[in-house]
Amino acid sequence: MEAVETKKQATGKSKGTVKITICKSLSGIAEGAELVYQEFEKQIKELEANAELGPGGCSMGQVGCRGYCSRDVLVDVYVPGQDPVTYEKVKPDMVVKILKDHVIGGKVFKKAAAKEDYYENIKKQQRVALEFGGKIDPESIDEYLEVGGYSGLKKALKMKPSDIIEDIISS
Repeated sequence: MEAVETKKQATGKSKGTVKITICKSLSGIAEGAELVYQEFEKQIKELEANAELGPGGCSMGQVGCRGYCSRDVLVDVYVPGQDPVTYEKVKPDMVVKILKDHVIGGKVFKKAAAKEDYYENIKKQQRVALEFGGKIDPESIDEYLEVGGYSGLKKALKMKPSDIIEDIISS
């Protein structure tokens, strides 16, 4: 299963929180990510999933491109103490099953769960510029800071211009 980069991503905002993230890249949106997101929000309320889960409940989030557009809409479910599970080609009518089976019931909804080849292909990738694509909310500065975002800027602000040029040339 895909490794999670941050504790917040894995456990949500507070201990015990189940976190669900939806890939809202351009291809994800074209495949209906917004409808899937809205259906999760609706069903979490209707199924009273937060009450079922107890303290922490269930939180929702969006992530950017994951590099596997042919399998959109991609949904990740992070349950504390368990490996994250990726669901692929998710449609709004699958949301209740994912919530009831996995989030509330603790059993992976196998029909939509990503197959082993998904994880094998992801492991082969070495992402540089988009290292955290699909793992953090692209609209959240807090999540970006949490994974070390702007550290290069912070370093550069402490350097002389000539040192910056030298650093770039030597890299």
